[in-house]
Amino acid sequence: SLAAGCDIALHCNGDMPEMLAVAAGAVQLEGAAEKRAMRVIDDLAQVATVSCDLVAADAELTDLMAMRDAS
Repeated sequence: SLAAGCDIALHCNGDMPEMLAVAAGAVQLEGAAEKRAMRVIDDLAQVATVSCDLVAADAELTDLMAMRDAS
């Protein structure tokens, strides 16, 4: 992926030893790729933080799934 021009390749299949091995082989971004990544990080810092009531969200999801199953 990196050789094809991607700045970052994600590896998130849930196999922690495999993910750690991939992370160990990662290299530090530099040049234009580093500038692009820093621009994204700066942009994210400008986004307002949204709070979420996880208990209420879970209850709403449960209700929605129950309505789906009932139809």
